[in-house]
Amino acid sequence: MPSAPKRYQSPIGQAKVKRLKQPAPKRESRAGLYGRLWDKTAKGFLRASENALCVICRRKGRIEPAKCVDHITPHKGDPVLFWEATNWQGLCLSCHSRKTAQEDGGFGNPIRRPK
Repeated sequence: MPSAPKRYQSPIGQAKVKRLKQPAPKRESRAGLYGRLWDKTAKGFLRASENALCVICRRKGRIEPAKCVDHITPHKGDPVLFWEATNWQGLCLSCHSRKTAQEDGGFGNPIRRPK
């Protein structure tokens, strides 16, 4: 019985296979800080009545529930600063996204360095 003819594989397809076989690049060490313990701690922080509303919205006279725990001073992977509760504030999703984009240089913003 004759064998099936070989299939043509384009050079582009071969390059894609090589890319898929390479290991994913390592993330920064701060990614390891966010886990089950952080989720539990953050939920407890937001449950407290003084942290239930977004800090930025409250300054502007709006009442918006806080959904995220934000690090006031970016921790940049420092576990001591990461777990420092006095460095936390409750923010709504839009305020947290806006603040993070401004600090990290997202959406074409220049990167802000903490003083």
